[in-house]
Amino acid sequence: GAVGLATAIRDARTGHAPGWLAVPVGALLVAGLAYPLTAAPNRTEGFSGGTAIDGLAFLARDDPSEYALTRWVHDHTAPGDIILEATGRAWRRDENGRPVIYDSRIDYTDAGRIAARTGRQTLIGWYSHEIQWRGDTEANRKEFNRRQDLVDSAYTSPDPLRAVEVMKETGARYLVVGRVELSRYAGDIMPPFETVLEIAFESGGLRVYRLPEGGAGTAR
Repeated sequence: GAVGLATAIRDARTGHAPGWLAVPVGALLVAGLAYPLTAAPNRTEGFSGGTAIDGLAFLARDDPSEYALTRWVHDHTAPGDIILEATGRAWRRDENGRPVIYDSRIDYTDAGRIAARTGRQTLIGWYSHEIQWRGDTEANRKEFNRRQDLVDSAYTSPDPLRAVEVMKETGARYLVVGRVELSRYAGDIMPPFETVLEIAFESGGLRVYRLPEGGAGTAR
């Protein structure tokens, strides 16, 4: 593009290339600008939206409660804390009343969004991306599946003490019930966490639960 045009002009001046060569190179440069010039207004909705460097500004605008939950996790937990949040798999009850997965799509969803937005550790992110980053091996797939099942068991077991067991096993101190959890574990899938965990944060029906000191599994 621009480098080729500059090279053609330089060579033409030094006699290493004919001057007319700058014409097709310039035409290619102009053609290359066609897409960004025409696509930019469409991709940016005509630059009609507000501009900001705050990556969570959209969340504060569209879902204040989820934003408040996210900010609370960021501001009131330690950098090394581990949180439990939805794996992204969607659950519902079958005809026998048992929780079953009906949607396994995880990648390119909001799964893992609390960890991504706060920097806190969680047990599993986007499954396929974990495979890409860490390698598609049998051992990795087995471990990722184990983590998915472990987290989902905390959210879908009828016994809230299962969440306490998972938190103790993984070292997690907090369990999130935000917008994604309410969607992916809808209805009465989730147990009454408040009977065994402390409510550390609450806003608009969204909560962050905390494992009591000592991990006794008895809410205060």
